[in-house]
Amino acid sequence: MKFMNLSLVRTLNTLNKYEHKKLPQKISYAIMKNLVSLQQEYDLYEKQLEKIFREYEDKTIKDKDGKIVFNKSGLPVVKDDYIDSFNEEIKELLNTEVEVEIYQIDDELFNYEENNRYDNLTTKEIIELSAIIC
Repeated sequence: MKFMNLSLVRTLNTLNKYEHKKLPQKISYAIMKNLVSLQQEYDLYEKQLEKIFREYEDKTIKDKDGKIVFNKSGLPVVKDDYIDSFNEEIKELLNTEVEVEIYQIDDELFNYEENNRYDNLTTKEIIELSAIIC
């Protein structure tokens, strides 16, 4: 399945929310298998992001202690002269398309018995998970 890096990060974050829930084995397996596949691509994305940060390190705004200032999104604040090129590189990285093999299951597996054996999922959670793994 093709992902843009931005959607890859979002999908990984979504699956991480369900990693520790007690779910039927086939659902749990699909979550874990996909987390492993997505994590490999995410690691490459993160290395590229760090490379961009290093390239702009001397062009960032620093606080009084000499530490780089970060915005609320976690990106370093870059001096005005370099902001456009920095944003363009970040945008290009986020829009890079990657191929990830997604392990899929039948959505009927979400019709499991509601009892104390498994964590119950809300309708929203089922829709969120099934959009990824079904």
